[in-house]
Amino acid sequence: MNSSSVFKNISVIVAYRNSGGHLLDMFVDLKLWFSEITIVGPNYSNNSQKIKSLGGKWIETESCSVQNLWEKGIQSVHSDWYLLLEGSEYISTVLKESIVEASNLKLIESNWFPIKREIFFLKQRLKYPLEWTYDPKPGLFFKGTDKLNQINIDKIEN
Repeated sequence: MNSSSVFKNISVIVAYRNSGGHLLDMFVDLKLWFSEITIVGPNYSNNSQKIKSLGGKWIETESCSVQNLWEKGIQSVHSDWYLLLEGSEYISTVLKESIVEASNLKLIESNWFPIKREIFFLKQRLKYPLEWTYDPKPGLFFKGTDKLNQINIDKIEN
């Protein structure tokens, strides 16, 4: 897969809940693959101005729920495919290729493709993830023909 071609049929929604400095690096890496990237979270003027200047979209909200942030992003973008991520995640090239291949499937009903996280601490992969179990998992979401105003990741995952 050639990463120089940008895929327009997938809208990336990033739930951003902190002021970490790696968001810009994550955005630049995603921009090589995806044309429409929306960051949803509190307004950090330095980051939001840089993201906007690079062609991204920033939706300001004070919600701290990942699902609420994703829903707000989905409501602002019209697409069939949504890549739902958190602001602290990096995606490998192999995973990006798999996401692009999945988006080429001819689906009718809404579908959820969860992304399995790999957590590293001091350059060691952790056996058990250090994450809050009630937050929804990132993944690729196909909206389908349903007119959804809200997503329910719990129903989709099962």
